[in-house]
Amino acid sequence: MNQEKNRLSSINKFLTDICSYMPSKIISSLITVIMTVFFTCLFSPGDYGNYILVTTTVTMLYLLPSSALGSSAVRYYPFYEKNSMVDIFYGTFIRTLLYVISVTAFFFWISIKIVHISPELYKLFHAGVFLFISEFMFRSFLQILNARRKIVSYSYFCIFNDIFRLFTGIVLAVLFGAGISGILYGSIIVNIILMPFIYFSSIGRIRNFRLFSMPVFIELFKYGVPLSIGNLSDFIIKLSDRYIIGLYRSSFEVGLYNASYLIAENSIVMIYNLITKPAYPLLVHLWEQEGKEAVQEFLNKTTFYYLLIAFPASLGLSVLAKPVVEIFTGPSYHEGYKIIPFVTFGAFFLGLQWWARAGLLLYKKTRMVMYGVIFGSILNIILNIILVPKYGYMAAACTTLLSYVSVFLYMTFISQKFLPWKFPFKSFVKIIFASSIMAISVNFLSENFTDSKKINLFSSIFIGIIIYFLIIFFLKELNFKEIKSLFNKYSGKDGKIWQ
Repeated sequence: MNQEKNRLSSINKFLTDICSYMPSKIISSLITVIMTVFFTCLFSPGDYGNYILVTTTVTMLYLLPSSALGSSAVRYYPFYEKNSMVDIFYGTFIRTLLYVISVTAFFFWISIKIVHISPELYKLFHAGVFLFISEFMFRSFLQILNARRKIVSYSYFCIFNDIFRLFTGIVLAVLFGAGISGILYGSIIVNIILMPFIYFSSIGRIRNFRLFSMPVFIELFKYGVPLSIGNLSDFIIKLSDRYIIGLYRSSFEVGLYNASYLIAENSIVMIYNLITKPAYPLLVHLWEQEGKEAVQEFLNKTTFYYLLIAFPASLGLSVLAKPVVEIFTGPSYHEGYKIIPFVTFGAFFLGLQWWARAGLLLYKKTRMVMYGVIFGSILNIILNIILVPKYGYMAAACTTLLSYVSVFLYMTFISQKFLPWKFPFKSFVKIIFASSIMAISVNFLSENFTDSKKINLFSSIFIGIIIYFLIIFFLKELNFKEIKSLFNKYSGKDGKIWQ
């Protein structure tokens, strides 16, 4: 009886955490749109290109070590907390963080001195060194908040950071005449201001750095590094096709491809992140406290929630691809709508493979995860080199889908001997049925509802959501009791369950 109650509580916590994460994800997406409009209106393509070059380099530099430390923190924190060893964990984590920042920032600075670049870019890259340091530290402490399931604090820091870096950047760039470099320095200033607050919110107090433990460091290293290499390989899958299209075809096709790709991928990846961000810390807590059976039940339920939201979103976006691209891009980009179904379902399988590989993460088989993602990236590059010269950007969209499907199949097959993942086939058939009825409805409404494309688009999305969930309720895949329970938890009627 107690086990059943605990498992229901875990699902309630998961659903509530999604609601807690949601504001930060929505605001982050909105800020991205505002910044894109701001950049393209105020700065020349050359200045904007230099900014993108610097921020992409900074992202690449902190992506590898921060994903290694962050994933290790989420995986191991519950264990050290359970065994009253958090001081050793924090001491090792912080000293490792400082070592990695020092070494990486030093080589970053030396590289800027050695490589011959324009004076404008040279100035921006110097700011990029400080942006790397502040961004790496801020993101690392965010991961500690995530590991401790301090969801509300996590969301607040993300929201404050996004809003204030936009405001500060605009003030420096426009009012103080700092230009594009003002955007970088705005981010640095906001990170520095928030740093002590996020430190004490995540770590709690000044820790003894002398508590560094080599065995703990090795454990974190062995777990996190393969995942960071896997993240780099995933980065290759996402970006290599642009370079190959530009090399074998034209920059015009790169523009067509990139605009529609971002619309398609970001929509589904936001859903994936919204679900997996709260799911993984809970998964680790269940693994440490209740064992394999509870974890499998939790995986099955959260898989259902992902399918419930992500599949109809993928199908709906595929059906509405043409009006979506026509409304949100200029006339010269409209032809790119053809790639959206391929990229959308590629992102869908990218999300789905997280559940397939969950057992590998829990059993600390991160090398196997790394091998799977590397395999997908190599397959993607080979197929692009073969097909893109002849078939153009449409081939790149198809290879993206094939690469993510191959990674999903690899993870599913490899993980079976560690933690078998039971896919909810019966529920998925009902989701497909409801999604298909929804897709037929929105396709008709988007073309025939009114004479306005915008009204047709947004009306068809709204009506499509209502139709889909009515069918889901009718098929008894979701019930009002479950929704009421979530509302009571989130509204506080049943007591707060987050920290």
